[in-house]
Amino acid sequence: HLNRFTLGDELGCEFRKLGSFFGGNENLKSFECSWTRLRKTETIRSFLAPLAHRRRPLESITLNNCEIRDNGAEEIKLFFETNPHALPRKISFEGNMLGDEGFEYIGEIINHSSSAFEELSLLHNRMRGGEGFRVLGAALARQERTLKMLSIGPSCDIIPMFPRGLILFAKEFLSKPNI
Repeated sequence: HLNRFTLGDELGCEFRKLGSFFGGNENLKSFECSWTRLRKTETIRSFLAPLAHRRRPLESITLNNCEIRDNGAEEIKLFFETNPHALPRKISFEGNMLGDEGFEYIGEIINHSSSAFEELSLLHNRMRGGEGFRVLGAALARQERTLKMLSIGPSCDIIPMFPRGLILFAKEFLSKPNI
């Protein structure tokens, strides 16, 4: 299976060419795209498009350190709303530039998921604590039976603001009696 793929943002059109491989290859279980600039929504759209044609979703998608911002998270949310069958059980968005809105979009993706969601990693993003944490916590609380791993944490420059968001998250996520 494909473990690591690196392609620059300016070559986003190349993702469409890969569609026949990872979109049509049902043996492919995970896709890691780390250290690739996915800042532009068109690039993210091109990256996700081949997943819509798979009969089975990938087990995991890793988009770590790809410079994804809130508008990129919104594009990802829109894709999975349109193609809920494509949502993997494991997602990692570590080291991106997701803020409060980005966390809210990730929460909405999970909230609208009809499949069992197992792992989520959002370490080292730009979350400052707010509505995004509350939405994410509530969405993950609905996945309490299947969620096995959750990693969230701040970048060093936002640690002073992180506890407020963590409190909002905990109120939603930890309010379930079985967690």
